[in-house]
Amino acid sequence: MSHSVNPIVFRIKRTKDWDSKGFYGKNFPAYLEEDFIIRKFLEKKARNLGIARIKIERSLNKVSVIIFSMRPGLIIGRGGEGIKQIKASILKEISKTAFRKQDNQKDFKLRVEIREVRDSWSTASLVVHWMVDQIEKRTHYRRVLKKTLEKIMLQ
Repeated sequence: MSHSVNPIVFRIKRTKDWDSKGFYGKNFPAYLEEDFIIRKFLEKKARNLGIARIKIERSLNKVSVIIFSMRPGLIIGRGGEGIKQIKASILKEISKTAFRKQDNQKDFKLRVEIREVRDSWSTASLVVHWMVDQIEKRTHYRRVLKKTLEKIMLQ
């Protein structure tokens, strides 16, 4: 007797999707490099703003960068100034690549969207950032671990 479905599949709670999606076409290495530059820039620029995940979606002439953040108000800024600055600096970083220098696309569009993470204690990266901040503030590490476990267990 054999099983028609692997029993491990029933134990998986959720499957994860890719963080980069879209139309890459023949220029896959160049677009992948752009995705890497965007992620690296955003992680460096907004380290203390509680970014959980950065998702990039591509179509032919449009790139959508979706930032999942615990504190979206800090990233957006007053009147959306923060998004405009992030968008301009991302375009500046992308334009430095060899692919964008040779490929002068006038109709290239970049869209930055920010979504809120409701439960920050269910996201591993946000929990780790909180723990790092506490230890950098010279809080005793055992206390940090106990508080973290307590807050995660309450959720």
